Amino acid sequence: MNMRRPQIHKPGEAGFSLVEMAIVLVIIGLIVSAIAVGRTTMLKAEAVKAYQQYLNPWIQSAIHTSSTTDTVGWGTGNGNIPTTFNYGGGVISQTSVTRNAGVLTISFTLTGAADNAQTELETVFRQSLNTVADAAVSGLTATFTIPSYN
Repeated sequence: MNMRRPQIHKPGEAGFSLVEMAIVLVIIGLIVSAIAVGRTTMLKAEAVKAYQQYLNPWIQSAIHTSSTTDTVGWGTGNGNIPTTFNYGGGVISQTSVTRNAGVLTISFTLTGAADNAQTELETVFRQSLNTVADAAVSGLTATFTIPSYN
């Protein structure tokens, strides 16, 4: 009978070395971090787009309407601006616009989005409105001082 003997590997021949495993783990770590940075960058770009295409036009409309007609509202002639905007897996919508003693408060809500999407949008909102002298920002609510006609 011809029986085959199992081969016994020498210690240096089997498996991966510790250096090879370390290199593989470093490469995997770099790929994962690149994906995370890419997602954060994409979310920030979406937040800027949401502010520029939705939030800012409605804010400007509300300020214009309130300062020129002494009424409170989102303004007229905004048929090309949607009443809601999809962002970060959720929906931004107009909440309220009020005016009391020359102070105009404009609020938006973001529902159904991840926490990091809300945080990113609030950051862009705050950074954009911090350059306006008469604006104060809290979350997705901005307060403006508007001259009163009373």
